[in-house]
Amino acid sequence: MLATQSCPWRTSAGRRLCGARLIPSTSLSWPPRPRAAVQVRTLESDAGQRSPTPTTQPPIAVLGAGLSGLTTTLYLSRALPHRRIILFEASQRLGGWVQSERLQLPSGKQSVLLEAGPRSVRPKGVSGWSTIETLHSLGLLNQLLIVPSSSPSAKNRFIWYGGQLNKLPSSLPAFLASLFRLPVLRSLISSALSGLLREPFRPSRFARPKSESPDEVARQRSREHLIDESVESYIRRRFGDSFGSQLLNNVLSAVLHGIYAADTRQLSVRSTLSMLWKTEQRHGSLLRAILPPKWNKRYRPPTKGEEEARAREEQEIAAVKAEVGPEWTAKLEKTSVYSLREGLGEIVTAMSDEITARRNVSVRLGDGVEGISEAKDGASLFVTTQDGEDVPVSRVISTLSSYKLADILANTIEGAKPVLEGGASVLSLLRHNPSTNVAVVTFAIPQEAIAAMPGGRRHRLLPVDEGFGFLVPRTETPNNADGILGVVFDSDAIPDQDSPDGADGGVTKLTVMMGGPHFAHATTLPSEDECLNRAVRALDRFLSIPESVSLHSSSLVQARVQANCIPTYLPGHYSRMRSLGEELARATAAGGGRVAVAGASYTGVSVNDVIREAKLTAQRIARAEEREKANGGGDIIAVTGLEAFAAED
Repeated sequence: MLATQSCPWRTSAGRRLCGARLIPSTSLSWPPRPRAAVQVRTLESDAGQRSPTPTTQPPIAVLGAGLSGLTTTLYLSRALPHRRIILFEASQRLGGWVQSERLQLPSGKQSVLLEAGPRSVRPKGVSGWSTIETLHSLGLLNQLLIVPSSSPSAKNRFIWYGGQLNKLPSSLPAFLASLFRLPVLRSLISSALSGLLREPFRPSRFARPKSESPDEVARQRSREHLIDESVESYIRRRFGDSFGSQLLNNVLSAVLHGIYAADTRQLSVRSTLSMLWKTEQRHGSLLRAILPPKWNKRYRPPTKGEEEARAREEQEIAAVKAEVGPEWTAKLEKTSVYSLREGLGEIVTAMSDEITARRNVSVRLGDGVEGISEAKDGASLFVTTQDGEDVPVSRVISTLSSYKLADILANTIEGAKPVLEGGASVLSLLRHNPSTNVAVVTFAIPQEAIAAMPGGRRHRLLPVDEGFGFLVPRTETPNNADGILGVVFDSDAIPDQDSPDGADGGVTKLTVMMGGPHFAHATTLPSEDECLNRAVRALDRFLSIPESVSLHSSSLVQARVQANCIPTYLPGHYSRMRSLGEELARATAAGGGRVAVAGASYTGVSVNDVIREAKLTAQRIARAEEREKANGGGDIIAVTGLEAFAAED
């Protein structure tokens, strides 16, 4: 401790920061503070823009200007240049959980990019390539900072177990070499053989249909829509209690801490690890998937609908690859993750620049929506803003959290009709899943701070090989009073984001994540000051970085408490979303389908998921609007944003 050192920087609680610059928070508080009067700002295009003049038809309303809302508005405005669109956002900023900020170190010689939300993207699968298409359309491909799959940060990932960092093997030879050396792998040996050998012979919840007739296959699929369980239950059922418990406690709990910040006992296996669910459905077990179908009596061939869905995804990927060209395709196929020079906030900036340049779009900041009602004649909807204005609209696309949407739908203008006919059931579906709370504390530590390390200056601050970071599994909970989920080695994970501007050398950037299930039973969330204390202790305990270095006068520190930031998909999420889609399609009296949803509450929590599903929803609405126009403005064509949950039929 440097208690006697001259220390001008303190937290609001009076904590001495040894000169480190602490960035004050602009994040959400929890419980929410009473709302002060807000200033409504409308962002519109400058005069002289050459977008088509919008019609006088009631506008389409998009609620929420996070990544989902911006994507929805972007693709709607492109596809429907003559339709008015209003994007409502309760706060004074765009981007939602994407919070990128470049700041100067206290020395003023170098800047660093801080991310308080998502920080990298994987270009994998149909959703990954869909994001690439969006970036290409925004002219951002040349801004990408690519981390190849061959890089150390892509290969080296760690789990804290047995009082040390365990580097997870990235190949079969590395696994075999590490099997008896790493404590986390040794912990699995005694029960692994029995658990793995018995797995192919354990009963499956997916019995083959009694016959291969289309009717029987359809009945079987219909029954399976109701099948779901927690990740915990699934792993124990497939691998037995002994091996399953070890795998969950020591490895999988850590992995899911890093993705969902949630407990494996709560997470739906179908909605979070769908590949496991689909593998058992197709092959009857996980290990049977390595067998040729003719040797596996449990194998079930894909249905026609599944084959068509796979073909559509392959066509979508092929179209994106053709659009970006062979050079970018080859590069991205060898990419582990990517970010941008100014972080994922560059995506938000590019989207907002294009949106506000369009004459048919208005962006209303500081003007959230608090109610949705239907006119008595059923001809239009009204959204009620937080300042009491009732705005007539033709459709509503909510990209807000499902909990917030439930509150909005329950709030009806006096004398007006509620939007929902089966309102109670819809509100129950929207409010079923909880959300998790996560705190992130980022440290930017320059070389001059490393010189303060006991024993003198060392070249690398981190005591392990270059890597992505480490996660803390559930088995460490008794020794994890601070609720640490893991630490991201940001300067390793995206190494080119903070190239030095001066001669002092590189900066070590680390983000400590905490909370999730560790905050689940807290009556109040810890303050940012307390989270800073916990993060400092974590760096000391896990990485042997003392406070004299992490809070050195040359360091920069940012603490954020992100309340309700990641939805927890409880078991049954798929069938609930299927039911919600059906309810929304028939909810309104005049034809139904005028309220759609998009965002992390529904179809996936990753950046790729929210961009692709928002894009698809916007494109479906655009097609529906064009068809309605061609039909003379007849019945509303239903679009819910949840079509993916009925796609297998």
